[in-house]
Amino acid sequence: MPLAFWNQLKFEVPEGVYHPAEDTYLSLDFLAEQISSDNPSRMCELGCGSGIIGISLAILNPQSEVILADINPLAVTTTEVNARRHNIRNRIAILESNLFEKIPQEQKFDWIIFNPPYLPASGELESTALREQTEGGESGLKIIRQFLVKLPTFLKKAGKAFFIASSLSSLSELESISEKMYLLLERKKSIHLFFEDIILFEVTCI
Repeated sequence: MPLAFWNQLKFEVPEGVYHPAEDTYLSLDFLAEQISSDNPSRMCELGCGSGIIGISLAILNPQSEVILADINPLAVTTTEVNARRHNIRNRIAILESNLFEKIPQEQKFDWIIFNPPYLPASGELESTALREQTEGGESGLKIIRQFLVKLPTFLKKAGKAFFIASSLSSLSELESISEKMYLLLERKKSIHLFFEDIILFEVTCI
């Protein structure tokens, strides 16, 4: 079974589930530094994959209520396995959900985290699973747009959302989408890989 690690924590990541990569650790490292000052009482992670981000943050902030969701049934099962491995299964709600689809609209969160499929479709990937995990339509923003449209319904007034995007997408289009939804977009951290910047954005409601 392939494994992933963070801060001495071990996570199973079977084939068919997104394996934690640079974008995962970009988010996780930043949020781990931020969590003690923000002290979010309710957190939600969409596209949780192996659960490495949400489970790690739940361990760091034991008083938080946490919901982890993924559209991939295997990712949901994997997150359950990893939550049990770290003895926090009873503290985390784990859902099979397409974005916010299965999350009740009355639920509001201090933090919402999303590592979406964000690359523009290239037509070069043969694996359907890999395309679904990494590509966000022609512009790379298809899934991010769907996320931002629903975000204000689930974010507390002073809440924050965090998501990953690529400089290969149109960042001006991303800003335009955010403005139309009355969302403030702030670039928090980035890394440069080959021909792109991978960017962690923070979103708040205006």
